Parts: sequence; C-alpha cells; structure tokens
Amino acid sequence: MATTTSTNTAMDDDTWISFSVGGTSITVVSDGVATYSRTVHLSPEAFFTGRIGDQDPAAPTTADLDRALIKYGYPASKDFADLPLRLGCVIVDLRPAHLVLIDCGMGELATKTGFPRVGKLARNIVKAGFDPAAVDIIILTHLHADHAAGAVHFPNAHFYLSEKEYTASSTLGSMAEPYGHFIRSRMTLLNPSPLPPSSEPITNSIVPGIAAFAAPGHTKGHIGVQLFFNGKELLCLGDMLHTELQIEHCNWAPSFDADIAQSRATRNSILSRVSRLSTPIFLYHLYGIGQVTMNGTSYTWTRITP
Repeated sequence: MATTTSTNTAMDDDTWISFSVGGTSITVVSDGVATYSRTVHLSPEAFFTGRIGDQDPAAPTTADLDRALIKYGYPASKDFADLPLRLGCVIVDLRPAHLVLIDCGMGELATKTGFPRVGKLARNIVKAGFDPAAVDIIILTHLHADHAAGAVHFPNAHFYLSEKEYTASSTLGSMAEPYGHFIRSRMTLLNPSPLPPSSEPITNSIVPGIAAFAAPGHTKGHIGVQLFFNGKELLCLGDMLHTELQIEHCNWAPSFDADIAQSRATRNSILSRVSRLSTPIFLYHLYGIGQVTMNGTSYTWTRITP
C-alpha cells in the first residue's frame, strides 16, 4: 500500500495521508486533535472502564488498567489528566462520478464544546487538494458530534446513515442541532446487514465499491464502511474502538458506549475477522491504516500508513 503524507506524523492538526486500495485513491484528512480533559470533559480512563456502577465482569481492575496504560505510554489512572485523540475522515476519490467522504468532523461546534484544535476538516480538505463543494456523498458511521457536526461545510453532499442511528439520535436530541437539520434535509437511511465472514464485496452498495455494514454498540445504529476495489478490501470502523490499548483489551468498553455488551461483541467479531483475513482497517481516532493480528489470546495493532 503506497502512501504519501503531507507533514510529519506528530499529533498536529493539519495532516493528511494518501494511499490507494485496489487502484482507487484514498485520502485520510485530519479534523484536528481532541484533548479530553478530566477537569473539562470526562476522566480519560472512562475510555476503558465502562460505566461507573455497572456490574461488568470484563471491566479491568485499577491495577490491570494501570499496567496497560503504562505499557502504552499513558500515565497511571490517578495521574491521567488529558487524553489527546486524533479525528480522521476518509475521502474516496471516484471522480468524475463521485467524491465520497466518510464522516465529516466537528465543525464550529468544536470550540463551543472545549475542543479548540478540532473542526479543521474543511480547511484541510482544501490543503489536500479537494473542494468541499465537490463532495457529493457523505457516509456517517454515527451521529456523535465529532463525526457529524461538520456537515454544513459540504453544501452539495447527500448523507447516508443507518435508520436505527437516525431513530435513536432523534430521541436523544442530536437531530435538533443545526447540523441535524442540515443532514435531515438531504439523507438516505440504510438498513445494513452484518459484515460477511469472507473478504467479498457487500452486494447492497451505496456506490460501486463502497458499502455499509452493521457495527452496533458504540451507538445503536453505528455502522462500518467497506471499501472494496479490484479484490482489495479496507474497512473503515468509525468508533468501534478508540485507542491501540483497546485493540489488545477489546473487552474493555468506554463509558459512553450505548450498549457495552453489544460493542464488545462487535469488536470481538470484527477483530477476529480482520486478523484472520489480514484485512487492513481504519479507525477514526487512531488516524491511519493498520493491521490487526492475533497474539496468543489478544490482538495487536501494526500501523501500515504513517
């Protein structure tokens, strides 16, 4: 998988990465870096420990969590003040037919919610050589604001999301936000099937080579996106997990997963498949393409792109 990168691989706000899947040009563009602060947002360890008060037999003990945090370069939980996470959106260049975007960042809502380094996607798309007005399809893995609130920057886009996600988010109030009104005015609702167990194109595609599949748990209607061109497959998995630590410890669930048991089952099923088939994956907050392999009883992550 040949790649080109705009800048270095540090945690900056302006990076994009270009590569190809089966001869089709793919570009991952940064929306910036969200720093989750204990004093402003939520405790960083909430990304791994499930809901407080849940009787979750898979949740780690403090000692197990601290060992894992230190292994991956984080401080122990009592000293864990800030967790920076990249946000990355995927452009699939099918021009002249389509210019497809998977998730669309946080837009101006970022600064209003305490993330001043986020909301850079529209600017960075231009730097990467694309025109936001040329994006005609946006596929939303789910409707959390960091994936969907940037919708208004793409005036000619039609949005695809799961019907379950739309129904659940309407109940929760997300669709009452300005970006929700914008999406509602130009959307198609999907009822995606589970990911097939073998590496083959999903038949019910959005456009040739691009299809959604069910990946619930983080939200009720969370989806993944399969890219399949000339026999080569890449899976874009949204917020199925958030850090490399959670690949090794895939039974550890963040406190904000809508259904912890379901998100755990989804992670185990999809990680088993991609490790067995050596399928590369993209994860929104890991920013880059990687390979998952089975290492004894757990999984490991190897980054392919910078």
